[in-house]
Amino acid sequence: MKLILYRHGEMCLPDQEKRYIGRTDFALSERGKEQMQQAALLYEGKAEKIYASTSLRSRESAEIFAAALAQKNHSSSRIEIILRADLQEIHMGEWEGKTFTEVKRAYFSEFENRGKNLAAYRVPGGETFLEVQERAAHAIKAIAQQTDNEAILITHLGVIRTLRCLFENKPLSQMMEWTVGYGKYYVMNSI
Repeated sequence: MKLILYRHGEMCLPDQEKRYIGRTDFALSERGKEQMQQAALLYEGKAEKIYASTSLRSRESAEIFAAALAQKNHSSSRIEIILRADLQEIHMGEWEGKTFTEVKRAYFSEFENRGKNLAAYRVPGGETFLEVQERAAHAIKAIAQQTDNEAILITHLGVIRTLRCLFENKPLSQMMEWTVGYGKYYVMNSI
């Protein structure tokens, strides 16, 4: 079984400041749409389904990917898209939508504590990365039972990072050492 985990395309953000986005729903930017079209054109696999997070940016990415793939293959039918809430990004609770600067100012001690224990720290009203990893692992086990060969997942950076740590048997404390760009992917073989 092979899973190809794509990060959704770039989003339309209100400004250029870094934010805690998590579950905040932003649509794809024009550049994000192009990234997903390009990802589909470069894809050479034989996936039967696309599993996508229920967030707007992931749904749009999946639709664009499926349409571009059908066009590339000169097919009138598109690959099936299945939405899964357990592939959503981490819930950032009270920090949702706030800039890093706003969080550092309003939640200084919490910001410091999160940095010291990234895996288990829960933002007020949110979830931990360990919880993200557990629900994402549940999702890929279910997907593996429904797919024989290869599947595409269109999800979020936090989800991909936690699954990579799980798959490579690394602690979640190392998750920030690795990234994947918008419209790029990470492959999990033999799950």
